[in-house]
Amino acid sequence: MDRDGDDAARFACLASTAVSGHERLKLLERGVAGRGLAVLSGADESEDAHVAKISPSSTLWTRMYDDDYVNETVPGWDVRLAMMLLRAIAGNDESATFDWRAYRAFLPRLDELTHLGCFDDAEASVLSPWFAEERNQIRRAWDDAYATAMASRALPPGTTGEEFRWAAAIARTRAFRLPPPPPSSSSRIVDADVAVLVPILDMANHASDGSETVRWTEATNGEEPAIALFPTRRGGADADAANAPPSPPRWREVCLSYLPKGSNEDLFRAFGFVERGNPHDALPIWVECACEREVGRTRAAPRGRARPRRVTLLAAAGLKQNKRTGALRFADVNDADDLGEERAERRVAATRALLAFSTRGSVPERERQGVGGRTLRRVLEDALDIALQNENEFDRAYFEDATVADMRVVHSDRVHAARAHLREQTLLIAAAVDVLHLYKDHERASAAAPGR
Repeated sequence: MDRDGDDAARFACLASTAVSGHERLKLLERGVAGRGLAVLSGADESEDAHVAKISPSSTLWTRMYDDDYVNETVPGWDVRLAMMLLRAIAGNDESATFDWRAYRAFLPRLDELTHLGCFDDAEASVLSPWFAEERNQIRRAWDDAYATAMASRALPPGTTGEEFRWAAAIARTRAFRLPPPPPSSSSRIVDADVAVLVPILDMANHASDGSETVRWTEATNGEEPAIALFPTRRGGADADAANAPPSPPRWREVCLSYLPKGSNEDLFRAFGFVERGNPHDALPIWVECACEREVGRTRAAPRGRARPRRVTLLAAAGLKQNKRTGALRFADVNDADDLGEERAERRVAATRALLAFSTRGSVPERERQGVGGRTLRRVLEDALDIALQNENEFDRAYFEDATVADMRVVHSDRVHAARAHLREQTLLIAAAVDVLHLYKDHERASAAAPGR
């Protein structure tokens, strides 16, 4: 049997020990981001029927305390989960009903993890100052927690600092944050959110429009609440599909939205990756600050300074807005097809960002405070020049001028993740500049039209 086939067989064996509905799941060796999870979809799927479920006794979970929400760079829940994971792998947790030692083979190694806390000193030099500071805070807190845990004998004997960082990063990047479990007759009441490591289901990759969600099942018919995988339904095309003739079962990849409506900055901070063409992306914080400064200047400026009009901006970008949900969609699907999926999603994200800085709030138009169209374009064009320069300097420093001694850093997964983040920032700024030029052209065409 080849290696992939052997891994798939071992994965199926592990799933059979913990997951109800495991026969509908399988390991996907080549998903949207490396290994993933596939589900056998069929005509019996519905929004309220789970695909597979796993008992909490096969998971590792901890209650979220108030301090866990105050500052994400100060470890708390992740440290608790890391200690639980290391004890379960060592076989020191007698309550564990899942073979975490065997499952470790399916978890990424430390050198494959791209979370901020895993960047070493050389790799951290590619990070922006605010990300570098967050990395330093996380590393210091992890090191302090490791020293305290070893001194109190809370970790298996011989656990190294690297192993502890690995476990903490696994917790940060793979744990699900869920609301309190539904009350049941036999389980203790939990009055706070929980962070849960869910084996098997945590193999699912990310997509902003995830095909499935993970949530609790209700305690019914004497059954305890479980953590289950549910299909996502959105209406529209999905509603039409529900009325279509049944299709034969087929394997498809399971994708979860790790951070609903999360920007690439949010994704990079929390998980160490970005989504190409993320429709929920936001302008980099330094660009937002520049726009905010211009908002302040505009408030004191004469009223003659024209701000981009919402309706015209949407029309110029070729978009329309759902009045109920606020979602932006292309008015003509052919326009989206011509751009390609990634560029189309960047235009949506860029337009949403421009709307945020061109007008403020839902008050009458005469009271709105925003950035003038020309000023906004100038700010973004300047930002694009800076972003392109940063990209060129990054490439020159880490891909062109690298010495033999630097090659480990150059080819590091974490350096490539940082470069991908920088690249997505640049492309989003460029998309915003393109939309403003489309707006200017649209205004000129409207002014030249007969009857104006």
